[in-house]
Amino acid sequence: MKEPSILLNIFVFDDDPDDGLLTGIAFAGNHHPLSLYYLSTEVELLDAIDKCLSESRFTSPKLIIINTIPTEKFLNTLEHIRNITYSYPNIYVAGMISSPSEADIVDLDQLGLVGFVEKPLTPQNLTALLKAAPPTELSGIDFSDYS
Repeated sequence: MKEPSILLNIFVFDDDPDDGLLTGIAFAGNHHPLSLYYLSTEVELLDAIDKCLSESRFTSPKLIIINTIPTEKFLNTLEHIRNITYSYPNIYVAGMISSPSEADIVDLDQLGLVGFVEKPLTPQNLTALLKAAPPTELSGIDFSDYS
């Protein structure tokens, strides 16, 4: 049987190894047609984005999810991402929050984020993020045939 084509490439940037472990467990046995990369350093993230942009097999949309605690590190990382991806219309950035109250202190439009996802990343909260995302390239992704 032919593997389904990748509908979405996801790069999760979070320096908490426990969150990475929880995400790995949540997506274990996942049959959704996506590629998930969990990266813990800015260098890893920027290298992965660069590799993704240089490989023709990565033509599907890309979603970068970064921890949105509004620190200087977050803002610098977001600026680096924007510098790399400004000319690629199918790359989107979402924020990862620890609790819903954190969403009140981050301005989505000002930072250019498509939405928030609560930690840890799971297939369920990823699907909720995608359905609520303004770009139809994300909100139109249908994973219902892959559950």
